[in-house]
Amino acid sequence: MTQPIKGLTRRSFSHGLMAASSIALPSWLHAQGKGKEIVVGGAGSHKAFLDPLIPVFERQTGCKVLFE
Repeated sequence: MTQPIKGLTRRSFSHGLMAASSIALPSWLHAQGKGKEIVVGGAGSHKAFLDPLIPVFERQTGCKVLFE
């Protein structure tokens, strides 16, 4: 087995890599835009249960719900 470079071990390398990625990562992340539609799949018997709830949810969130 070879000797590590003086002062650079796997542990110190991984710590440096994690520190560098935590600094760079926020610039790569972007929030998603506000959702506009939600597609819900279910049995036909669920429609009777969801019919009164869907309009309330759409008013509160501003999202359109499509039940299939």
